[in-house]
Amino acid sequence: MRVRTIRNSFKGCPSDVERSGFTEETVVHVKVGSDYEVLALSVFSGVAFILISDDLEMFSWLPGWLFEVAERQLPTDWIVSLFNEDPSVVIGPQLIADNLETYTRFVDQDPELVSAMRQRMQASD
Repeated sequence: MRVRTIRNSFKGCPSDVERSGFTEETVVHVKVGSDYEVLALSVFSGVAFILISDDLEMFSWLPGWLFEVAERQLPTDWIVSLFNEDPSVVIGPQLIADNLETYTRFVDQDPELVSAMRQRMQASD
């Protein structure tokens, strides 16, 4: 799955995106018109988030509001996990979506999981 950036600022963002902690001053490192591989998806407080490797090669969970879908095909090894708390849904490889613990570890930049994701990205190149 790939997305194309249609916005790289939060100016005029919907209130649900703003409630997620983003403001007009929030800096994102993506270029309008650029495509990014989607590494995972989540829904947090009703907002869809997309995990990408941004222009600084950092893993960033960004609201789907910034993007449009450029390619819809999902990787065949992705799984779906549903939770009774936020995030309510996580879709992606097992190293992120297996359970709430793995998701939280990845969000917290656990070195083992970050390394595994980088290896996964290199293997798909």
